[in-house]
Amino acid sequence: MHDSYDVVLVTGCTSTPRLDDLVERVPALADPDVQTRMLGWRQHWPDFLGLDLPQSLALVVYARLKRAGAHGGVHLAAYRTPRVTVEQARTIAEPVMAERQAQYPRMTFSPLQFSSRHGGVERWAFFAACEEWQQEGKIPGALFVSVDKLDGHVWTREEFARAEIAYDQFRADVSRLLADDAAPETA
Repeated sequence: MHDSYDVVLVTGCTSTPRLDDLVERVPALADPDVQTRMLGWRQHWPDFLGLDLPQSLALVVYARLKRAGAHGGVHLAAYRTPRVTVEQARTIAEPVMAERQAQYPRMTFSPLQFSSRHGGVERWAFFAACEEWQQEGKIPGALFVSVDKLDGHVWTREEFARAEIAYDQFRADVSRLLADDAAPETA
């Protein structure tokens, strides 16, 4: 079975999206609750629309919403319901952070803190600020540990690199869909 995907919005549409031709394939788009969540500012983030779609169709829906002013992304629908809580993730992150801090024995680190800014749909993020690095103006001035929301593994540099490549591909796919959607139809 293929993974299902959902549309996640950070900000909703500023105008009414053109979705009539997609409702037959995605009946949930006609649901008043889903339509309400497509519009306006998000109270909660991430705000999944509650769709279970093939990735290609989720991209089409997102592109239509983006054309109407929304911002967000397309993610595995499984991330709607994290299996790992932020508290469980903290327990996983603590020993990893301790190992990372041990590599810098002369540095002073703050206690482990949750970071809503550096996490995301797929992971919980934690950091420990380094006093010396911040005084030197080093960026980011902290060590980070990110824990996957589904299985609790600690994200590696390789996973972040793959996620960045996937995000670049997502942006290219959405741009292509927007360009295709804007092209005049030929008879």
